[in-house]
Amino acid sequence: MIKYLDQMKTQKLNTVKRVKRGKPVKKSLDILTFDIEVTSAWLDPDKGLVTYEKGRSSKYWNNMEKFALPYIWQFSFNDTVYYGRNIYSFKNVLEDLPSDVEFIIWIHNLAYEFCFLINFLTVKKVFARAPHKPMYVIFEEFPNITFKCSYILTNLSLEKWGKQLGFEKLKTLDYSASLRTPYSELSDLEMAYCSRDCEIVYRGILDHIGEGFGKYKNVWDIPNTSTGKIRRIVKKKTIYDYEYMKDMKKLIPKDPEEVTRLQRLFAGGFTHGNRKYLDQIVGPGEHGDFSSSYPYEIVSKKYPYNRWCYFGKKLPDPKTFEYRAYIIELKFTGLKCITWTTYISGAKSRGKGILLDNGRVLKADELYTGPITEQDYITICNHYTWDSIECLGCWVAHKRYLPTVIVDYVLSLYEDKTKLKGVIGEETRYNISKTYVNGVFG
Repeated sequence: MIKYLDQMKTQKLNTVKRVKRGKPVKKSLDILTFDIEVTSAWLDPDKGLVTYEKGRSSKYWNNMEKFALPYIWQFSFNDTVYYGRNIYSFKNVLEDLPSDVEFIIWIHNLAYEFCFLINFLTVKKVFARAPHKPMYVIFEEFPNITFKCSYILTNLSLEKWGKQLGFEKLKTLDYSASLRTPYSELSDLEMAYCSRDCEIVYRGILDHIGEGFGKYKNVWDIPNTSTGKIRRIVKKKTIYDYEYMKDMKKLIPKDPEEVTRLQRLFAGGFTHGNRKYLDQIVGPGEHGDFSSSYPYEIVSKKYPYNRWCYFGKKLPDPKTFEYRAYIIELKFTGLKCITWTTYISGAKSRGKGILLDNGRVLKADELYTGPITEQDYITICNHYTWDSIECLGCWVAHKRYLPTVIVDYVLSLYEDKTKLKGVIGEETRYNISKTYVNGVFG
């Protein structure tokens, strides 16, 4: 059900009393969501504002000033959706919410809506995992309301989340249509599309609450992130392993320099394409995949478990890689890739005469790497040759297998994932097991 803002009546709140910093507070247990639809346009010197057209080069679009105009917003209070056409009128909704009650408003991909909300609201507190990627935001005008990102909670697009819930996203809004404004008329099918986005988030958050596997007591009990879900479970399983927790505390960085080194060391999954197959469709027999690679790495490999110590300016012996972890900074001269797979990140390196293959180093006259691990070093040795190599700094920590309780938990998740795949009525448990088994790796 979707209603215009003027039809919004006072809702009966479902609240719970809690103690916060020694003071009693009321927290709303209702599920509130927010979403906007936006027209994108470019200012063409000859035509004025134009919408996207297929076939135009990126140079054409990049040379023009870009605009984004919200033309409708939706706000759901549990399963009822309200809408308004002027984005600034959403502030009226926030003013109608009792100031003595704390609320959570869920937004799928908060980073996007945040860019529009800050035009009329002042940020008081923001917690982000990276620039322009807020997990939650609190505004000065409404300190009792926390805006949270449901995308970071699920790592699923609305379309995939809807399919998982059995409540699919509609495709009744044509984004290639002419420029829309808050005064543009929308059909019933287009309005249904707008409301469906809020309804998916509502059903998704509701699905997190209840009894059973992967469920939470209420909206306030739900973690901020997808990995936060599994982190909470793993913490409960390991917190009484005092020896392990003592070792983990040793891994806490001792100074800002070590924090910076570890941040520079971190790298995501390797998704770089093989230049041999550039612009080609790879057929059967020409590609492969490691099945269940994450759980395999967790249960079979060793990881650092004590404080990083400075090792000096000498290359580590590969024979020690089995029981020692290393952080290494290197200088190469005459570096050259000898396989089709380029690996070294150009963004994390500096030097002279560097030739890149879509962001990865193909060759260099002189190259200074950022911090790399011993695993990176093994890969570099397998794919590159060089005239000379020099270690600029090395840090070492001992390795050991993860605690048995974590290994057993991963194996149980993997068993559920394997047994429940395709079983009718077990879709939710299967999806949670699949997400969690990869989440432990994260």
